[in-house]
Amino acid sequence: MDARAFHNAIRILLNLGQHDLAAAGVIDGNWGTADASDRDQVEAFIDNPVRETLRMPDANYERLFALIESRQKAPEPTKDLVAALIAAKQEMWLAARHQWTMADFKNWAVIQQIDAALEKADGKPRTAEAIAKAEATS
Repeated sequence: MDARAFHNAIRILLNLGQHDLAAAGVIDGNWGTADASDRDQVEAFIDNPVRETLRMPDANYERLFALIESRQKAPEPTKDLVAALIAAKQEMWLAARHQWTMADFKNWAVIQQIDAALEKADGKPRTAEAIAKAEATS
């Protein structure tokens, strides 16, 4: 985890509400004292989320961590990564072009994974599904 992700995690932790905690299964009968209600847990968490996070049983903490991670912003792909993926794909085509057709090359699982990563990085349709969808909407 880098400094940005840590800072973001603290922001997320401080902004979680009762609905978020309940939906993620963080609030349950396992946390706090036997006579504590869910409402007591939420109030204690909102008053001092760090203290209550440290007091949680491991299972609750794991669910809280998963909730925080699900809200972390994915890092932006760098231009270098996109360029490297495109270059790798071109090199693979140069090596395979005498043995495969372009259709076979595009159906190769490695190329499909590279295309999916590139599509996610720059938003340009590269997979067969994305190309068909783009053509249907234009």
